[in-house]
Amino acid sequence: MGGMMSTERRKARRINKNLLVQYRESGDAKCWDIAQVKDISESGIVIQTDKIFAVNVILHLRIKLPSRPFLCLEFDGRIVECEKCQVRIEIKKIDSVGKNMLGEYIAWHINKYPPQNEGTM
Repeated sequence: MGGMMSTERRKARRINKNLLVQYRESGDAKCWDIAQVKDISESGIVIQTDKIFAVNVILHLRIKLPSRPFLCLEFDGRIVECEKCQVRIEIKKIDSVGKNMLGEYIAWHINKYPPQNEGTM
């Protein structure tokens, strides 16, 4: 829904990481679906799915992070944009344990795989 994906506005550090995410619309406790994470930050996530969502729809999401394979990161997010199978979601409701777990994972990933400067070989 909406036009083309807008220009970059995100300020949080994000990582491009292929993870699976389970999600469902808020209020639908039984109908879970699976999507691929395109990138993730402490404030948002982009997933790839064949479903079309309206802006402002609330999703409940859960992800198993490689750094904590026995725990499940769960949070609610608000769809801010949906275009060409990519859904941008703002993280709206996450507990302090989940927020810390996500922040630690992103920091670990950035330290292990530092961003490469474009234009260098």
